[in-house]
Amino acid sequence: MILSRRPGGYLRRFIDSVWASYPPFPIRNEHCRERVLPTGAVHLAIRLDADPLRLFDHAADQTGRTIGVAVIGGPRAAPYINDVAVPVPTVGALIRPGAVRLVTGVPASALYGLHLSLDDLWGAAASGLRDPFGYDWLIGQTIEAVEPDEMQRRYTALLSGDQ
Repeated sequence: MILSRRPGGYLRRFIDSVWASYPPFPIRNEHCRERVLPTGAVHLAIRLDADPLRLFDHAADQTGRTIGVAVIGGPRAAPYINDVAVPVPTVGALIRPGAVRLVTGVPASALYGLHLSLDDLWGAAASGLRDPFGYDWLIGQTIEAVEPDEMQRRYTALLSGDQ
């Protein structure tokens, strides 16, 4: 399930949308991959689990390469292949084209065609994005059985600030 919304206030000047994805149920499939089409935009994504993003250079690539748990994806003209064997709760933002340098510290052209760990871009400051206190959040842990309609209602309320 993916929920997305436009941010409010001053953030709207820099961010087109913020989003959260949460796998509705645990699926494990060693060979499950996703081909992601290019959007020409810069994406920031933070995986809320310990499993880092793994990408493949082509469909026959059996090894792939690990990027990190907090990543930035630059604008691109070609699709990329993403490992989705184990769905991971993730939050992210779509950065407005003119704001990439302000948000990331580098121009969009420097990120073209790349996926980078935010650790490589921002150093130790990136680790605070996951949790400034160093806690491991167990979002995938079952705390309560919730029907899909109720889950959607709660996510909508959470994203709209109507808690």
